[in-house]
This record gives sequence, structure tokens and C-alpha cells, in this order.
Amino acid sequence: MPSDFAKAGRRFQAAIPVPELPIASIRGRARARRAQHRSHLIVAFVLAALAVLGSGSVLAAKMSGMRIWLLGNNATSTITSFTTVTNPTPADLRRVVANATFPVVLPIGVPSDAHLHMLVFSPTDHPNVILVGYENKIGSAWYWTLADSSVIEHGANPLLSNGTKSPVPTVKHWNVGGETVIFSDPHNFARQAQVEAAMQHSTPSNSLAQSMSRLYRVENHSGNSGVVDVADTIAPNDGRNVLVGHGYLGEIAALARKRNPLITDSRMRVVDNLPSISGKPDWAHQSSHAVKEVAVSAGGVRAIAAVLETRACGSAPRFTCEILFNERIGHAYRIWVLPLESPASPVKYAVDPTTLQAKREN
Repeated sequence: MPSDFAKAGRRFQAAIPVPELPIASIRGRARARRAQHRSHLIVAFVLAALAVLGSGSVLAAKMSGMRIWLLGNNATSTITSFTTVTNPTPADLRRVVANATFPVVLPIGVPSDAHLHMLVFSPTDHPNVILVGYENKIGSAWYWTLADSSVIEHGANPLLSNGTKSPVPTVKHWNVGGETVIFSDPHNFARQAQVEAAMQHSTPSNSLAQSMSRLYRVENHSGNSGVVDVADTIAPNDGRNVLVGHGYLGEIAALARKRNPLITDSRMRVVDNLPSISGKPDWAHQSSHAVKEVAVSAGGVRAIAAVLETRACGSAPRFTCEILFNERIGHAYRIWVLPLESPASPVKYAVDPTTLQAKREN
């Protein structure tokens, strides 16, 4: 046996062609699976928040979207398609309200520490049902269903395909003009008196203006509620503010080299068709898709890469922060490193858009 057998073996091993690991593809598939899982969770949330929005009426095959039945203070409904938006932006809220089939009066008189954190609406193009979700820092949540009164059926709901009727939980409901408002949490019915009174004395434009103040000022692409609260507190009032979660930071270097933007699909999902079996969602045959959006421009990606190169956020694959990114046309990028571990303080950088020099400012 030759004495250099081990070295020859290593040379042979090194010569074996190994395809490049498709990291971007792997991450993309992982995000797709997470998005699909999120859509399942969101549907479960919708079903619960709207008081068993079952998707199994015998009429479901003849309609798209959502239909609601009210019998006294009991409610049930069918749902076959809808869109969800988590952490909606002002543009999201304006678009949904503007496209609705009815004059939308949004919930007001909501607890002062609550943020508007979710919109669910159906159908997608011209919604006649909108679910609005609020949540505060300690996890308390409130949900209202706002419906075009013309889609409300009064009386017993039709039979499901298995010959039974959907459950009919107790709800509180009232009308504001051509809108029917439904609230389905019996533990919070007492609080609804002030919300109902406030809505009765409001208008679509006034309620929209008040609701805008309940939105985060940052476009949130993070699942960390503590970090988004910090980002919302320090975000500038000018320019576009985006919170980039640490799960996306591993892609920044490669995107910067290719001068590509950061495109995400974490906020909006469209469930195109949700069939049912015996009154329960049939996930095996549902169809849905995530809506992609440019979270950070190509120039902004290069600026974030410059900050990450300072190692202020650790290094791949274990980044220790999330990034608050602020972009103003014709100005330096403003970037904050937001540590995941408290009580560490945010660190601010300014990045020249031409030289991409990152300068720490605190």
C-alpha cells in the first residue's frame, strides 16, 4: 500500500464534483411550508373569532367568500375564500375599506393599548365581510366582524352536507347604517357598549382616521412582538420604516452581491378555495397563495449588508438582532440594530447610499 494513500484519498475526495447547496431554494421551501402552516392557523383563528365560521353549508358550492346567518343572538356562517393580512399598513387598511361593498365604520373605543394587528376579508377584490383584530402587549385580543348587511341572512342556517346544522354560538350584534357589526366573545360583552356607542356616533372617514393611529408605524416582517414594539417606538416619522426579522438576514449578503431587493411573502395570504367535508375545512384540497412584496429595495439591501458586516448583529447563521430599516429618497439610509436579547439597547447606523459606508451614530 503506498505511503501516501491517505493523501491520495483526500485528493480524490476533493476532486469529486459536489453541486452547490441551493440555500435560497431551501429557505424558500421552508418559508412556503411555514406560510402554509400559518394559513391553517389563521383559518382556525377566523373560524373561532367569527363564532364558528363553518365552511360546510349546502350553499357553499354556489357562492364564493362568506355568508352569515343570524337568529336572534346566535350566529353561524359559511366561508369558502378570504384574504388575511397580518400587521396591516395604512395602505392595506385604506385599500380594504375603499374596495368594500359597504361604507365601513371601523371599531373605535378600543382599549388604548391595543394595536390593529390583523385584517381578514372576503371576497378579496370587493369585500362584503371584514374581520378586524386588535391585540395588546400582554396578549389580550378583541375581534369584530363588519359585514355588508345585504349578505346577512336572518333565520336558521341551512343544513350541512351531512344533514346536521352548524353550531350557533351567542354573539352581540348591531347595525351602523348599512353595516352589521358582530362581536363573538361573551366574556367581553360588557365592554362592547362603549364600542357600539362610539361607532354609532362616528362616520367611515372619522373611524378610519382613528384606526390609523392604532397601526404600527413600521412594516413588520418579524414574528417577534417585543421587537416590533421597540421598533415602533423609535421609528422616524418620515420615510418608509421596515422591520426585517432575523430569519431574513441570512439572505442579505447573497442578495446584496446580486443587487437584488428583499422580497417577502410573510404578511398577506389569499385562500382561493376552502372546500369542506361534513362541515369541516378540507385542507387536503384547499388552494391558497402568498402575496409577495418588496420589503427592502436593492439599495437598501446593500446598506443592511454593510451594517451586518460590522458584526453588530453577530454573524450567519445565528444573527442576534433584527433590523429596523428607514429609507428616504435622496438621503442616507437609517438602520437600527435591535438586539433580540433585552435589555440591550438599539444601535443606530447611517449608511451613505453612494459609498455604502456604515457609520455608527450612537
